[in-house]
Amino acid sequence: MGFLRQSFEKRISLAQWGALLDQAVYGGPTATGINLSDQSALTWSVVWGCVTVLSQDMAKLPLPTYRRLPNDQGREEARDHWLWKLFRVAPNPFMTPYTFRQTMQKHLAVRGNAYALKDWDPSTGEVRALYPRMPDQMKEKISFGQLTYEYREQGGGVSTYYPDQLFHLKGLSDDGITGMSPVDAFREGIGLGLAYQQHASRQFANGVRIPMFVEIPSAPGKESLDKMRADFQEQLAGIQNAGKIPFMWGGMTLKPIGFSNQDAQFIESQHLSVESACRIWRMPPHKVMDYLRATFSNVTEINISYVGDTLMPWQVMWEQSISQQLLPERERETIYVEHDNYSLLKGTPKERAEVEVMYVLNGISQINETRLSHNWPPVKGGDKNRIQSQMIPIDAPPGLAQPAAPLKQKE
Repeated sequence: MGFLRQSFEKRISLAQWGALLDQAVYGGPTATGINLSDQSALTWSVVWGCVTVLSQDMAKLPLPTYRRLPNDQGREEARDHWLWKLFRVAPNPFMTPYTFRQTMQKHLAVRGNAYALKDWDPSTGEVRALYPRMPDQMKEKISFGQLTYEYREQGGGVSTYYPDQLFHLKGLSDDGITGMSPVDAFREGIGLGLAYQQHASRQFANGVRIPMFVEIPSAPGKESLDKMRADFQEQLAGIQNAGKIPFMWGGMTLKPIGFSNQDAQFIESQHLSVESACRIWRMPPHKVMDYLRATFSNVTEINISYVGDTLMPWQVMWEQSISQQLLPERERETIYVEHDNYSLLKGTPKERAEVEVMYVLNGISQINETRLSHNWPPVKGGDKNRIQSQMIPIDAPPGLAQPAAPLKQKE
């Protein structure tokens, strides 16, 4: 604990803390000259796409609460437990479960941390509501072995919370206490993507023309030069002037400088920046509408990989954090939550039908269980497991057929 104490006991003034928070909100310059912050990063469509897809997919999946049955007899959905109501009915009076989980996952994807204030009953351990807090206004501190959270309120004051008052989700971390911000860790790469975006915008603002200069045989006066500059700007600048032919006089010559978008392989460079951003959140490019390498034959496999490699690590973090931070210790062995990924792994209608037939014919599932997954009404007799009649135990081979008895002749 001595190392943690030395790492976290560095105190800063409220003014310094405010300056750091302002930098997080308004951003600082990158090597490209782009001011990058959490909000400006989201103005790049690729970052917005990755964060939105991850947040929406995590929020839309069912997160039921289960109760383990005695003697390893399986489990049942614990609809009577307060945790089920918290994540399936309403986490607080202002949010649906979808909105709450989407907001928390967005904070995780951008800042690496998500916080929610717990409204709980210390006597019973029941959490009645969860209220999200802004992660860029929260700071962890360890003093004399005690972890505390200092939250900068909108009015300028600071509130202090203890771990049992907050629900804290964290991403990749150096110390296991505070998650690292992906936007801060990859600020140069994201800044480069924003620079490409701004460069393209400026190109369109200038009529998608390459930079050029005008060669004039004789030196004009300042008034004439200003007039010629205004005339050229009026003729060439802006999307509305794209394709127009400029008029020149007095022996003037247009000479290009720099290079064109094609020469610089601008489109290819943009695509490389898209792939770089997707790596930050382990997002398959086709999820952000980049279908360059996606085909009808591999999209299903990519989606399965997306569930296992992108979503499941976040899901495990959510499930274990809920168990550790929301459930009383006495209930952690029997009560738990688990994401239901079935809707993301169904595959094509043909593949799904083949799996369902195999399950029913081999007694793995019942007919009504399959119908329920399609929201179809049950049928009579569909609540029994069935197997094909030719299936027999491996240690009981069928006996040989016995010859029929001879028929007696009538006397």
